[in-house]
This record gives sequence, structure tokens and C-alpha cells, in this order.
Amino acid sequence: MKGFQKVMLVLLFNMLIIGLAGGSYAGNIQQHRVKTIFDYKQELKLTNKQISKIKETLIKLNKKVTLLKAKLIVAGSNLQALLKKNGDIGLIDKKLRDIFDYRRGIIITDLISSRSIKGMLTKKQIKKWKEIQAENRKKK
Repeated sequence: MKGFQKVMLVLLFNMLIIGLAGGSYAGNIQQHRVKTIFDYKQELKLTNKQISKIKETLIKLNKKVTLLKAKLIVAGSNLQALLKKNGDIGLIDKKLRDIFDYRRGIIITDLISSRSIKGMLTKKQIKKWKEIQAENRKKK
């Protein structure tokens, strides 16, 4: 990776970490807060240990996904530059493979985390969580 690309990757990563990427403008935009499993901890009867483990898992997920998204942005930018200058097909193919791999990484990381969290819940909690999710989907 060239020096400029490394600098861009680090900058994008830092921007994503502190929430500047994509612009989160409060202005006239009304933001809708998505409820998480933590909002239903009483209904689900989550224990402090479960809450702690779920938070730990989600922090790890967020770190991995943030890094993969930053890499995806850089790879997409590099691909656009290659396409614009009518670049080498081999390099374009490599960038496309990188992009697909980063997207795959985001999806598989999310699936692994979801299954890990599901494994922390009892059967009764899983059933209740599915009911809550189904009810929330109806409201949309």
C-alpha cells in the first residue's frame, strides 16, 4: 500500500471512529433512534453478565466493521481512479476482489456476532426477542 493510501486509510478510520464520515448533521434532519436489545433488557430479563458479554461482542463487531468499511472506501476510491484512467484490467480485477472481500467480511462478521449473541440468550429470551422484533417490523 502506498504512503498516501495508508494516510487516507488512517484518516478514514479515525473519521469513522469519531462519527464524522458521512456527515451526521443535526440541522433540520430528524434522526430516528433504533432500539437495541438493551432497550428491552427488562422484558427479556437480561442478566448483568449477559449485558456485559453482549456489549463486549458488539464493541468487537463495531471495530471490525469500521475497519472493513474504511478499507472498502479506500478500495472503491482506488477502483474509480483506475477506471477513470483506463487502468490495467489485472489491477481493476484485484480491486474488485478486494471490494467483494471487504463486503463479505462485513457480512460474515455480523453473522458471527449475531450468532454469538444468540448463544448468550436462553431459549425463552430468544423467543421473546423474536416477538419484539416482529412487532417492531409491523410498526414500520
